[in-house]
Amino acid sequence: MPLFLDSHHGADLPVDVIRAFLRGARSGAADAFGVRPLDLYCGDDGRVFCIVAAPNEAAVCQHHAAQGVFCRRVRRVQAGAGRDELTQQEKVVVREMIESERLPAPWSSTAADNGGWLRQVG
Repeated sequence: MPLFLDSHHGADLPVDVIRAFLRGARSGAADAFGVRPLDLYCGDDGRVFCIVAAPNEAAVCQHHAAQGVFCRRVRRVQAGAGRDELTQQEKVVVREMIESERLPAPWSSTAADNGGWLRQVG
C-alpha cells in the first residue's frame, strides 16, 4: 500500500486525535478507510506531520475528516511500500519531504540546523 505524508497546524489537532493516531500506529490496524497510521513528526513551527499507509489520497482525507480534522496538504511518499514500520530509507525520504516544507524561523540565524527543528513522536 502506498505511503502518504500530510501536514496540519498543531492547533488544529485535538490531543485525543493525536493520541488515537499514536495508538493506531502501535496497533498496526487500518481504519474503515483502509488507512494505517505509521508515524508522527512535530516541528518547532507548530506543524504536525502524519505518515500513513493508505489506498489513495482520498482515503487519507476521509480518515482525517472522520475525526473532524482538515487535511491541508497530502503528498505521496515515493519510496514506500506501507509496511508496519518505516524503513530507514523511508524515514530519510520523509524527513527530506518535511524539510522541503520547512518555514523559516524568525529566531533562527541559519536556514539549516541539521533537522533539529523536527521531532519524531511515534
